[in-house]
Amino acid sequence: MSKISQKDFLLFNKSCKDMSELFDSSIDLIYFSPPYNLGEKYNKYKDKRTFSKYVKLLESVFLECERVLKSNGKVIFEVAETVFVDGKFVALGALCQNICLKNKLYLETRHINYALTKNYVEQQDHGWNKDFYTRKNAHSNCQQILVFSKKKIKFKNGKINYFNYNFTKDHSCPFPKEEIKFVLDNYFKKGFNVLDPFMGTAMLGKEVMERKGKFIGYEIDKTIFNCAAKNLR
Repeated sequence: MSKISQKDFLLFNKSCKDMSELFDSSIDLIYFSPPYNLGEKYNKYKDKRTFSKYVKLLESVFLECERVLKSNGKVIFEVAETVFVDGKFVALGALCQNICLKNKLYLETRHINYALTKNYVEQQDHGWNKDFYTRKNAHSNCQQILVFSKKKIKFKNGKINYFNYNFTKDHSCPFPKEEIKFVLDNYFKKGFNVLDPFMGTAMLGKEVMERKGKFIGYEIDKTIFNCAAKNLR
């Protein structure tokens, strides 16, 4: 495991299944998008497991998120509403919600994001043909930005957004800058400790530091990890 620690950020080059480096109840805001298990290559790392192992990964990550989250903190993640993997449709949003509930994380708000649009018209997304039919792994264009807390509170109305993804040579699926701004504008406060268990190139980290917060990130791929460290320095 590699570790880089500076005043405003702390980075780990390892899997986020185990975040034992972090203290219990030490994080104000957790914001991430998990991999979708579609066989996507993130440099040398390929996102491909059996479905049961993929579910175990999600369970491990959300369990750790609940442990490190402060009592008044938020867990926010973006996930495709559905994925098509190995010939089967999976309600990925519902699966993640169920795992959160088992870990005593309660849904507070649901925002909807159409990740690929043209003139505010929804387009087919990753893996779909022009007729919206597919025989290969794919995910829905409709993404859910789900907000969870440790407390049961009255459900709040969410928003519909259009945050188009701009793919880069450093990472195949970076957070849209507009989405990062939307989440931090609504859920971040100066001085927060913000965790991204799947940080990629740490686009979130740059914005957190600019807003006078501390960023903590995990990334399993060494090359992408080094890119994240360079971006934050």
